[in-house]
Amino acid sequence: MYLKTEPFGPNQVVLSELSGLQRIEYLEAIVEHMSALENIPDTIPEAKKMAIFGSLTIKLHAWLVSRSLWQQDRERTLDDIFNQVLNDWPPRLINEAALLVQHLSGIAPESASEEPAGESASSTPGKS
Repeated sequence: MYLKTEPFGPNQVVLSELSGLQRIEYLEAIVEHMSALENIPDTIPEAKKMAIFGSLTIKLHAWLVSRSLWQQDRERTLDDIFNQVLNDWPPRLINEAALLVQHLSGIAPESASEEPAGESASSTPGKS
């Protein structure tokens, strides 16, 4: 396999960079989530808009992490892995893992730090 990998988090799961197809699917998922945000009516209170944005962000990041984890566990379905990430991982770890996957895949946001969040999380395996 040609994909870069890196251990992450307290349980040292192995995250992989996205394959070419997964990157295309990720870009499509971003467009889908952006459309959902654009369709929020202006009449909705700001607090509810922020809650919707937060929910969509966690779901998009969990989607990204699930695709990365699937590279090491192809026996399970993507939906199963996605649901496990959403149900078992705290939002902080989901976001840190998503940043590491983006870094491994060469698509990290420019505002991301030089050191991916996963490196600091993996250096403290006793914490969650």
